[in-house]
Amino acid sequence: MNWNVKEAARECGVPAASWRSWEEGAQPRRVFEVLGLIAERTGADYMWLLMGDQAPQGPVSTEPGSADTVQ
Repeated sequence: MNWNVKEAARECGVPAASWRSWEEGAQPRRVFEVLGLIAERTGADYMWLLMGDQAPQGPVSTEPGSADTVQ
């Protein structure tokens, strides 16, 4: 999105210092909530934010018993 740290933090409603520390490798305290907020505000894929390149590719079934169900 070509945002700097201050812009990204402002657009996602988090402190710039927090955003900066996440870019340096720290994990947010409320990681699931924060990643949901970032995904919502930026359009980024939630699973990619959570898992990076290890995220499942394509649609993932949420049906119990499915081989590709997210646990």
